[in-house]
Amino acid sequence: MKNLTILLLAALLLTLTGCGEKAVDNKVGAEVSVQVELTPEEKFAETKRKAEAGDAVAQFELAKMYHNGRGIPIDIVKSVDWLQKAALQGEVMAQTLLGWVYRSGEGVPKDAAKAVEWYQKAAAQGDAAAQSGLGEMYRNGEGVTKDAAKAVQWYWKVAAKGGFGSAIQSRRDVCQWRGCTDR
Repeated sequence: MKNLTILLLAALLLTLTGCGEKAVDNKVGAEVSVQVELTPEEKFAETKRKAEAGDAVAQFELAKMYHNGRGIPIDIVKSVDWLQKAALQGEVMAQTLLGWVYRSGEGVPKDAAKAVEWYQKAAAQGDAAAQSGLGEMYRNGEGVTKDAAKAVQWYWKVAAKGGFGSAIQSRRDVCQWRGCTDR
């Protein structure tokens, strides 16, 4: 509220000193933007409204909120439900994380075949973490027949994007989702 008062007073002062008129006459204007910080509960309510309206990005954000307990109690089942909704709409990070969820069995029965399916969808969109995950799945024979050549193909796709830096960053995103520390 204090920041809003200061901004309004500054705008009034500029107008009274003639700067406001000059800016309008010269068709040079500055849009005054007031950014109000929402409480976690307000952020949750706004995100949920958008998610329920079908916004895939909001669905993914809501999944993270339920997973991490931001503004609400942790609810892994609801988190996975919203993650699934976002992934079905093509939200690539949601697809990657859903692959991880099925691979690890967090909030769902462990299912390597479903993990591969979701990793493939995200990998097709170029997600390095999903491509790396597929490499691991083929290397270990999880949900697929063990195949070192296919594992290497997936690792090369990651490397072709500029090395494993993009995969490492994507892994950090997954790690942030899981609440782990990246060392």
